[in-house]
Amino acid sequence: MSKVQLYLKKNNIKANIVKVTTPDESNLLDPENLKEWEDLVRKFSTMLDVVLREMSPQRIHIFLSAPLALTFGIGCTIGNIVSPFIYHLDNVSKEYKLVITADNRLRKFQNL
Repeated sequence: MSKVQLYLKKNNIKANIVKVTTPDESNLLDPENLKEWEDLVRKFSTMLDVVLREMSPQRIHIFLSAPLALTFGIGCTIGNIVSPFIYHLDNVSKEYKLVITADNRLRKFQNL
């Protein structure tokens, strides 16, 4: 059972799981290859569109273990579409921790 599945079970969260990884999980994204990063963000955006259209989830839980730049890019694709629950893989405990419950309260800079 994956760490995500264990977290969901422990916290009594019933959810369908969609796992998004790099094409080869052992490979890291090449910082010199902009296209590789953009393609992964586009694929995430496409996958999210499919999930929203076909599953119409009430809530979205996103478990991340990725470079900050990639997570920021993914956040840009989400925009105002969904208000996800964001989890971070803690390096000390090796468990996922809920770190952000996104909603409109986080969007305080709209008038700048």
